[in-house]
Amino acid sequence: MRLLPWLTAALIREGANTALANKLREIPTDTRKLQTGSNVFDEHPASKHIAMVVSGIAARISQFHDAPFVASLYTTGMVFNFEAFHFDGEASPVVTKTVSIIEYVEVLRLRAMMPNSHFLDRTLLRGMMLETCMTESWAIKAKSLRATSRVANLVCELAWRERCSLGSSPAFHFPLAQKEVARMLGYSPVHLSRAIQELRDRRLVRWEEDWVKVLDADALVKLGQFSPAYLESALRFAIHPATHVLAAE
Repeated sequence: MRLLPWLTAALIREGANTALANKLREIPTDTRKLQTGSNVFDEHPASKHIAMVVSGIAARISQFHDAPFVASLYTTGMVFNFEAFHFDGEASPVVTKTVSIIEYVEVLRLRAMMPNSHFLDRTLLRGMMLETCMTESWAIKAKSLRATSRVANLVCELAWRERCSLGSSPAFHFPLAQKEVARMLGYSPVHLSRAIQELRDRRLVRWEEDWVKVLDADALVKLGQFSPAYLESALRFAIHPATHVLAAE
């Protein structure tokens, strides 16, 4: 169980006392193993649940001019779907891109345990705002970068998510087949293959099966027009809220 400790740490960061925050640990959660291509909120309605990727990769699928595109990518440790706490409407679907373990908590249980808590409101509103920023960034990149630059940007983002840094030639596990990466970015497999080969030819990355290694971070960042600004607050909040508590002390 990882989701409730995450919420507890996030509440403390917002100023809640430890006793109040620890009340959340009494709430039951549900953990499911989902196969690739599963709708994360198929059995747990998106309007009623917040979720965490315990392991695996999931993506939020939105529509642009009637064509689907990935609006957000959720990797291991990320908490998402904060809008369930504030809006009771239809959300865009979240689909697993690998075999994934997802943990859920029901919004009504949070409300019942901590009624009228401005600490809880602030925590989840902050999460919703940061998730919105990430979604907007993905939408902009999807429509403004050519294929090679878009793939370079994706590699930078995934490496930064893994290490919160692009130093020391980071390598990371990326267990998606290239045809799935192509579908996720809205390219044909041939188009994606050419983009990856260009990155290899320029000695920017080594991409072998399910491992990617950054060889020239500075050149990759420049090509992909990557800036971690949109990720820094979002990921530190959505993965490691406790780091803010330690920093504040």
